Amino acid sequence: MKLYELVSEYGKLQDRLELIETDQQSILDELNRIEGELTYKSEQIAKMILSLESNIACCDDEIKRLSSKKKAYENKVEWLKSYLLQSLKDAQMDKIKGEVCNIAIRQNPISIRILSQSEIPPEFLVQHAPTVDKVAITQHFKETGEIVSGTEIVRTERVDIR
Repeated sequence: MKLYELVSEYGKLQDRLELIETDQQSILDELNRIEGELTYKSEQIAKMILSLESNIACCDDEIKRLSSKKKAYENKVEWLKSYLLQSLKDAQMDKIKGEVCNIAIRQNPISIRILSQSEIPPEFLVQHAPTVDKVAITQHFKETGEIVSGTEIVRTERVDIR
């Protein structure tokens, strides 16, 4: 029987138990049997959840390892590009035609470096849209019990497996 079927059957038996004219002992026996199956199936699902969470942790570790490796490759590429650029400049060469690839020194598009933001005229400043501080609203509710207008307090449930 599937977990949802067990839950449904368990509920029906509990309802039958409340009726006076039923054989209560047989219903109690059936409730105990279903409760045992429910416990077993629930525990099996919990084990699967724990296993999947372990897989997630392994994936996170692998992501960190690969990200670190990727960053090392990126740093090596940047260092080699810088080394090649400086070498070409020192040799006063703008381009090289090779058998596999061509190499050339090119100008990047212009970019702006901010030296002092306070000296920049206001027409060049971007105004940021206001954002809601949910942490402050939560703290206000915890301290005063008052719900800030335009918000609602939401409390959800979760399964905790230990």
